[in-house]
Amino acid sequence: MKTITLSLIFSLLAAFLVVPAISVAQGLGQHKNKFVRKLQKTVWTAGISGVVIDDDAKAFNNLFNVKDSWNLLPFFSKATLEAHIDRGFCIESSFSYMQLKKVKIGLDQDQRHNEIIPLFTGDLSLKYDLNYVLVNTGALSPYIIGGPGYTYRGFTTNKNALTANIGIGSTIWVRRGIGINIQTVAKFALNNVTSKNYLMHSLGLVYRFNLIRGYITPDRLGYRHRY
Repeated sequence: MKTITLSLIFSLLAAFLVVPAISVAQGLGQHKNKFVRKLQKTVWTAGISGVVIDDDAKAFNNLFNVKDSWNLLPFFSKATLEAHIDRGFCIESSFSYMQLKKVKIGLDQDQRHNEIIPLFTGDLSLKYDLNYVLVNTGALSPYIIGGPGYTYRGFTTNKNALTANIGIGSTIWVRRGIGINIQTVAKFALNNVTSKNYLMHSLGLVYRFNLIRGYITPDRLGYRHRY
């Protein structure tokens, strides 16, 4: 199961990062369909990140208690794909995987406390670039993010959670189209589940691109949005 899960994750990452690169290299040209042309000219951002899950039933206490509360893996386990809409707004989809080892919550009686619990998330978020309301920070893009999400934890019962997410983050554009992203999101459960609210932190790399070779990102998006 673990091997299949890791294979699925890296297949998603390959789809997000390799396929766009091939499309750019080949050049899609001008398509006759207006909708397809819109997709080609859309500014996309793909990313991979390492993830930290703080799921100790004290989401806003002991935030930096790494030893007792943080769950992390030694590899990238989150993939994102984002489409720029206009005036600082973007739509982002993300998928992540984690193994919970430090869970300080009321588990079912038949759930062993030393058991590794798998966690999967899928989120659809709206992001807003704060540079559009603050002083332009150049290569730094702070933003707020929010939207609905889904979390699966491998408990004996009440495994599936629908969540309302809200968070903050920033991307530092180190060169044209390549950036370092850091983000923290609070996830609030909307239904009756074994574990309620938790925090997700992530740190990773992002790549911004267009699907038409030679297409120049409009100046209105600023330096940080060029590729």
